[in-house]
Amino acid sequence: MPDVYTYSVSEAQPAVFVHVVEENDRRGDWVPLDERREASRACESIEDDGRFVATRARQVLERLKTRHGWLGWMMRLTDLGRGLLVPTVVVTLVVGLATNALGPSKQIHVLAVPLLVLIAWNVLSLALLAIRALLPLAPGLPRLLKVWRSLVRRWVSKMTDRLASDGDETLVERVVDGYLERWLPLVTPLAVARIRRLLHVGALMTVLGAVAGMYVRGLVLAYQASWESTFLDATAVQRLLDTVLGSAALVLGTVVPDASLLEAPATGDAGPWIHLWAVTALLFVGVPRVVLIGLESARVARRRRLEVALDDAYVRRLRASVATDARQVVVLPFSYRPSELAVTGLRDVLHDVFGARAEVRISSSLGYGDEWTVGDGDGVRARVVLFSAAQTPEVEVHGEVLRRVRDETADGQMLVMLVDGGPHARRLGARSFDDPRLATRRRSWDGVAERVALEVVHVDLETPADVSPSRVAAAVWPRLETS
Repeated sequence: MPDVYTYSVSEAQPAVFVHVVEENDRRGDWVPLDERREASRACESIEDDGRFVATRARQVLERLKTRHGWLGWMMRLTDLGRGLLVPTVVVTLVVGLATNALGPSKQIHVLAVPLLVLIAWNVLSLALLAIRALLPLAPGLPRLLKVWRSLVRRWVSKMTDRLASDGDETLVERVVDGYLERWLPLVTPLAVARIRRLLHVGALMTVLGAVAGMYVRGLVLAYQASWESTFLDATAVQRLLDTVLGSAALVLGTVVPDASLLEAPATGDAGPWIHLWAVTALLFVGVPRVVLIGLESARVARRRRLEVALDDAYVRRLRASVATDARQVVVLPFSYRPSELAVTGLRDVLHDVFGARAEVRISSSLGYGDEWTVGDGDGVRARVVLFSAAQTPEVEVHGEVLRRVRDETADGQMLVMLVDGGPHARRLGARSFDDPRLATRRRSWDGVAERVALEVVHVDLETPADVSPSRVAAAVWPRLETS
């Protein structure tokens, strides 16, 4: 069963990535097994499992980044929205200031056309946000997640030539795909809140920049106000200004000046118009955007804590890798003699599950009715009953063997059942583990295991890289202990 740990983003990202790496990189091509154990040993004094996993993952990831520099870029790329607040403020403020260059030379246009457009756009976007909040529209998170994943995957694909020198490209692809599949759903809600906040900040700073530019032109440089229009006469301009600036005039306790007196080439004092436009921008853009920035900042703060689900077997396996004892794991093959390659793979899997210091002892292959020493003594930590999928499972035979071993398992000891399907698959010429013939045989073994309240793990010991240690650990009976 998975345990759920609450992490900050800086803790969750390494924890997820390193977990995916260790599930796929069983041979230690990326991070040597000795380095993993060293990282576990450096953190073994941390009693809390969540802190232990997070601290250890950061250490492992830092070592990975020293060898594969592109990983640092991928980490930043998949933490969308982080570190963009200051650049957004600077860029949008400059854009707002630059809008004043669109007006008449050495004059303030009373219609403040760039600022009027910005205010109108903000009012429209705020109205759309309100409509979206009221109507049950489909959320955009799935689309964003797909686009985001596609962009990251494309970027990683472009790194193929550079990755070729980093190891197995297939491993790289498996790790990246597994990481994106697990990480993006976790971080997307936070990323959306960050992006929304950036949009509100950008809109606010653009308008503030435009207002600041008007003050610079109208006050510091003592510019004059005027207007001219190809399509609007003085009456239409006055009606427009009264509508747009009326609220600001009410707040300032004044009235909108007579625009007919400023029709080009006439000019007048720009001060009253600048104040009216500034207050209008504050009312229609500033206040709503500040409120929305506050709301999105609260969402960002809430969503910075991510709930990461990790198999409890994974955490126990990490603890076991630096366990101070060296108890025995006894393998009991039944009517099956595994090849030397399978034995090597079996040892790798069991060391991953029960700790690198565990002594794996493989008994001679015996059949039903033979005298079978199941392994006694305080030094026995676990027993592994190993069958071959080539055998036809029978409750009266294989079930009895399992029941006997289970009944003789002492308190504090563990039992796991493995069925090696590799030889059977190769004998049948099966091209994949999903071959219907293999699936039928696996279901038969599952039925035998259920009769004795055990869970079978189907493996191909000659390809241990495809065997999940967490899957094996999760099937341990009665449960996997760390001591």
